[in-house]
Amino acid sequence: MPELIILLICYLGLPQIKIDLGPIGSAILGFTLIGMVYDYEVFRAALKSVPAGQYDAAQALGLTKFQTIRKVVLPQVFRIALTPWMTYATGALKRMSIASAIAVSEIMHVTKQAIAVTDMPFTFIFFAFALYAGVSSLLMLGDLALNRRFDYLRRAARA
Repeated sequence: MPELIILLICYLGLPQIKIDLGPIGSAILGFTLIGMVYDYEVFRAALKSVPAGQYDAAQALGLTKFQTIRKVVLPQVFRIALTPWMTYATGALKRMSIASAIAVSEIMHVTKQAIAVTDMPFTFIFFAFALYAGVSSLLMLGDLALNRRFDYLRRAARA
C-alpha cells in the first residue's frame, strides 16, 4: 500500500474510529506504522538467513536457548539486517516530504514558505539541500561505522 494512502488514512481516520490526531500526530502514526512493517520484514528475513547449523552448534556447545539467541543468533541478525535497515532509514528521510501532503511542516514545505516571503530561492533551496544531505550523510556514516565494527568483530572472532 502506498505510504501516502496510509498517511491519509491516519489523517482522515476511519469512520469507526473517532480520534483526531491532527496533521503532526497523523504523520507520526503513519510513519510509525510504515516503519514497523519494514523493520519487521528486514529483521524477519535476517533471522531466517541464519543457518540452522548455528543453532545446532550452539546446542552442541551446551549453550542455553537464551545464550544461543544472545551470543550466536542476534549478532548475526544485526549484521545481516544493518545495511537494509539503514537503506530504509535513509529512504524514509527522503520520503518524509510526502508528509507535506497532509499539512505537516517539513523541510521543503518550510523552504517554499520562506522563498515566498523573502524572494531568495537559491539561499533556501541550498539550505534545504544541506539539511537533507547532512542528515542522510549522518545515517550513511553511522551505517559505515557499524559495518566496520561488525567486520572487525568478525575478523577478531576468526583469529
